[in-house]
Amino acid sequence: MSYLEDLFSLKGKNALVTGAASGLGQRFAYALVKAGARVALADKNSEGLKITAKMIKDIGGESVSIAVDLRKTQEIMAAVDTAIASFQRLHVLVNCAGIAYWKPMLELSEADWDDTLDTNLKGTWLMAQRVAKHMIEHQIKGSIINVSSATSTGAQKNLTHYSTSKAAVDHLTRNMSYELAPYGIRVNTFGPGGMKTAMVEEFLKTPDGQKAQNCVPVKRFADLHEVDGPLLLLASDASSYMTGSRVAVDGGLCSHPHF
Repeated sequence: MSYLEDLFSLKGKNALVTGAASGLGQRFAYALVKAGARVALADKNSEGLKITAKMIKDIGGESVSIAVDLRKTQEIMAAVDTAIASFQRLHVLVNCAGIAYWKPMLELSEADWDDTLDTNLKGTWLMAQRVAKHMIEHQIKGSIINVSSATSTGAQKNLTHYSTSKAAVDHLTRNMSYELAPYGIRVNTFGPGGMKTAMVEEFLKTPDGQKAQNCVPVKRFADLHEVDGPLLLLASDASSYMTGSRVAVDGGLCSHPHF
């Protein structure tokens, strides 16, 4: 194994990825497996999990699929228990699952707000807390990666609830990193910008989609493979001295003066 392969290797490691049925979470799971990890795939979309599981099987990887609604505490606890029962130890957690409603602030319902904050923030906290307790119990110097958003750093029209939840995830990460550092557990934020997922393919062909891409300094959304490097940095021992950090993978969007 070369120096670089060894530096970013996840051989012998086990990971749990939420939101693994599609989009960014699906890509994260794929990248972790390519780096040598076994992965527990968690999502409420059971059909999507089947697709991800097949992708992983096709590259010779190993996974277990777990249906979970992150708004429900007992389902979160059960999901982590299932992952532990499958792999015995968890070394990496990627909190990727998230939802949003594209609505003006004045049209948001209380149910919209609660669904978003319960999934994006409370679900992230509960999942991280449960996995951290497991890591502490087994003296695992693990990595917890909370997925935020470029919208967490500035106001975003029609996404008040979503951007608020992701700003809270950023601060949750900082606080968790401080408290878990004595146990050797690293907690960092992955901050994506626009990604070329299946959900936005048609949108990017429209005038509004082109406008959205032009707002990014590099003038495009990211191809999904471009998240692999930053993810593997945070998941592997290559980031052994990083905790409480926010790694922006957004084509410079958050530093743009017009964002």
